[in-house]
Amino acid sequence: MTHIAIAGAGIAGLAAAILLTRQGYRVTVFEHVADPTPVGAGLLLQPSGQMMLQNLGLLEMVRDKAAIVHSLEGYSGSWKTLDLHYASVQQDWHGLGIHRASLHQILWDCARNSGVTIHLGNGIADFIQDHQQVVVQHRQGELGVDGLIIANGTRSQLRERLDIKQIHRPYPWGAFWTVLDKDDWPFPHILMQRYRGARIMLGILPTGINPSTKRTCYSLFWSLPKTAFSEYQHAGLEELIARVRAVWPEVADWLSGTPTTSISIAEYADVRLASYHQQNVVVLGDAAHAMSPQLGQGANMP
Repeated sequence: MTHIAIAGAGIAGLAAAILLTRQGYRVTVFEHVADPTPVGAGLLLQPSGQMMLQNLGLLEMVRDKAAIVHSLEGYSGSWKTLDLHYASVQQDWHGLGIHRASLHQILWDCARNSGVTIHLGNGIADFIQDHQQVVVQHRQGELGVDGLIIANGTRSQLRERLDIKQIHRPYPWGAFWTVLDKDDWPFPHILMQRYRGARIMLGILPTGINPSTKRTCYSLFWSLPKTAFSEYQHAGLEELIARVRAVWPEVADWLSGTPTTSISIAEYADVRLASYHQQNVVVLGDAAHAMSPQLGQGANMP
């Protein structure tokens, strides 16, 4: 039986493992962290990503945890500067906003139930390949396999071992993220953003069911230049709320009324490869084509 190793038990790695196992391959996943549960917030599944989930037989399970998103609306003050509707492209199209941990758990359970072998706390550190096989070097030794899939994220060092022309360019902008529970937000099906020129972007993404609280939740994201991160962190949550209030008072009230708010910092990069494979090694997911989440395609291109 053809044996494939996968570096990374994230969304791309698990989706690939499920598909390959169903096609009759033996699959072993190596993940360097002991607990791979994502720490991010929400993501938006576009129709392309939903089609892949349909192929996996998981779309209805995802829908149960997600929020339907009909449109993206952006405002600069009271002026609507962005108004995009899925139905204007195809009548039955929509997005699905979901907590990253919810999607990961669905894929994780499916991979386990499909017979995928997953090693946690045991990542692939290096590999050697020829035309016959790939020898992967992991924390506990070596393993000879027929092929390797690199799916261990934007900062993948395994990708850099390939003799492929590639670009890894960090973005000068990143974001503060948090997940907030709310049952009465008046825009449950709209990805809504507020702008102040090109300096500020504040957004609210419907994110379905919070896996921790089982309540309806939304992801708040505040895009910032990375040079401003330390300033905002030093100022603390109260100062962040004050700055949000100047752009979107209702969101500031919501944020201030959530005493257990946990803010995460996300940094992004642009990754481009001249080719997505070299001999028996393939690159997938953010390791292959990382991009800004503002483009809404990251999780839709495993």
